[in-house]
This record gives sequence, C-alpha cells and structure tokens, in this order.
Amino acid sequence: MTESVDEFRLRARTWLEQNATLQNLDEVEEDLDVAVYLNVDPQVESENIATAVEWHQKKLASGFGALNYAIEHGGQGLTTAYVQAFRDEEEKFETPDLHEAFIVTTGMVAPTLRDFASTELCDQLLQTMLSGTDICCQMLSEPNAGSDLASLATRAVRHDDEWVIDGQKVWTSGGHVSKWGFLLARSNPDVPKHRGLTAFMIPLDTPGVELRPITQMTGGTAFNETFLTEVHIPDSLRVGDEGEGWRIIMSMLSYERSGTENWTAGGSYAQVRALAAELGGSDDPIVRQHLAGLYIGDRLIQWNAQMAAANHDGGPPGADANLGKLMYGRQMDRVTGAVSHILGARLTADADENYRWASHVVGTPGYHIAGGTDQIQLNILGERFLGLPTEPKH
Repeated sequence: MTESVDEFRLRARTWLEQNATLQNLDEVEEDLDVAVYLNVDPQVESENIATAVEWHQKKLASGFGALNYAIEHGGQGLTTAYVQAFRDEEEKFETPDLHEAFIVTTGMVAPTLRDFASTELCDQLLQTMLSGTDICCQMLSEPNAGSDLASLATRAVRHDDEWVIDGQKVWTSGGHVSKWGFLLARSNPDVPKHRGLTAFMIPLDTPGVELRPITQMTGGTAFNETFLTEVHIPDSLRVGDEGEGWRIIMSMLSYERSGTENWTAGGSYAQVRALAAELGGSDDPIVRQHLAGLYIGDRLIQWNAQMAAANHDGGPPGADANLGKLMYGRQMDRVTGAVSHILGARLTADADENYRWASHVVGTPGYHIAGGTDQIQLNILGERFLGLPTEPKH
C-alpha cells in the first residue's frame, strides 16, 4: 500500500528532527549570505559544495532524495506532491545552502534528461547527477543570443556517429565547478531558427573546450564564457532527436523557473526583519509596511509552489513556473526597497556587516534577466496559457 503524502510528511519530519537542527525563526545568522550571485573564495566554494553534496547523499541513503525519479536511477518513484511535502518540512531546519550548479544539475538538467534522453544516456548520467557526484552546467546563451536564444550560432556538424561543435557560450553559471555541460547548438542552418537546434551533453574536459571566468561588479566569478573549438563528441551524447532542441530547452527552462520557490539567494523576509530589529526600526511605520509586503510576497511564493506540486504529477511545470519566476524577482525588488530604506547611506558607506546588502542590491536586476526576462515570462503567460494574440513577428 502506497504511503500517503501526510504519512510521508510525518516520517520526513521525524527524520529531519533526528538529523538536523530546527531553525530558530527569531535568530537569523549574521553571516548568512544575502547576495543574489555567488561571491566566495574558491576554496570556500569547494567546501560548500562538498557539504551540500554530503547532506544530499544522506537524504538519498534514507529515501528522501530524488523522490520523483525512477527507482533504477536512484529515486523513489513518487509524485511531485511528496517532493513539495519534504521541502516544506526541510525549510524549517538548518541545512546546507545548495550551490547554484548543484541546483542546475539536480533541478534542471536531470529532469530534462529523464524526459528526453535515451535510456542509455539516462543510465550513464542520471544516478551520478542525482547523487551530486557529477555537477552539470547549462551552455545556452551566446554573445548575440540571449533572450532570443533561437538565434544562437554555435554549430554542431554531424560526421557519421560523431558531432563536431564550434562556437561560444556566455553566462555559463558554475562551469568552473562542473564536469558536464548541457549544450544547445545549431545542427541545421537551412530551416527556421527554432527548428534547427539539437541538444547535447558535453564532458567539459573534452579537448577544444575552454572556460574563462567573468568577473562581476561584486567581485565574484560565478559566471564563465565558454569557447568550443572543433569539439568532437559521440552521437550517444545527443539528448532527444535531431532538431528537437528548442522543445527540450523550453522544458528545461520551465524546470528552472519552477525552482524559484526553493532558491535561497538574494536575502529573505526573515533576514530583513532581523535587520530592522537590530537597528531599532521595527516600530517605524514605513519599515513595517515594507515588512508586511515582504511577508505577503513570501507567502505567495510558497502557495504558488504548493499549487504547482498539487497540479503536476510528472512532466514539465506549467504556468506556475513562469508565475514563480516573476514573483521571486519582484520579491527581490521588495527586499532591495526595504533594506535601502532601513540602511540608507549605510548600505554602501559602512564597512561592517551591513555592507553585505550591497551585493543584494546590485545583483537583483540580473535576476530579472536570468532564465528569461520578465517580459518573456509575461509573453509566455499571455500567449501560451491565456490564449492572447501573439506579438507581431518582424
């Protein structure tokens, strides 16, 4: 007899109580990162990834990891309702922050492989990716193909059972800590741009692959640019059919957008509330108004995630993914407004711990672009889900 979601939730809560420390919501760690994009020492980054992988593998060993994946790939064969139930309980406890590349691997690349890759490729990669052993990055955007991703120019030319890839990718988040890259390339230049794309998995140690770090205004190097020069890979690393790349990548991006309710970057309601209390601003009516808006936004994001879990029992997410992406970006804006009011000139003038909020403020605009701009999310919601007329094509 299948365990009910409520029974599972109770068992998960018991396990978490035995293996983690319950959060004290009235105490937020002073050194908790609030940056939108990673800015840490490479050694610290490596240690953080190892800690997150250790926690993830502990969950897997106890039957609480990869819940909605097939048993043969190290999962539990459950629905997304069980995934959300565990997340709801886990967020009440102190657990390691997940590195962005780890989230990309387990939350975006792995489900896309599950949905589209051959049985052989799934058998080769899924279990090691879901365990955190192999980290993967996305190799999508290009210098001249960002929001208009279908205009990408990276070429993949087939020679019998091999592909030769040439081109350049940019904003390759986490590429420097990844073993694999999920790449979208143009395999047929003679058909409309959305139809001539094919997806591949590429080992990043393949000859001809070169990653160079991009330094952000915060000083971090979470992003990379990637150069591909006569990169040879076997056809067995192709994901899906030739020319199916656009449909595959749209599915992957829906997984990316659906993960926003579990994202930890960018500050939180609890952190802003703690900041206000620390600086004696909790009684300020304007600060209280900011905090109320943040609390409402936080709850809406959580309810949207719960709705998504209830409505989808497999396959790519629906409109709730686009809504979640928009909601989380707007929540970041609320955080920026709140901390800017609370700190004033101290936001940038202080050299103490309050300066950390500057990383949030300068990083927030980028979130409105990453994973598809806000305008793209609104177009998708209007055209695909509400049936509104499409924008004029020029």
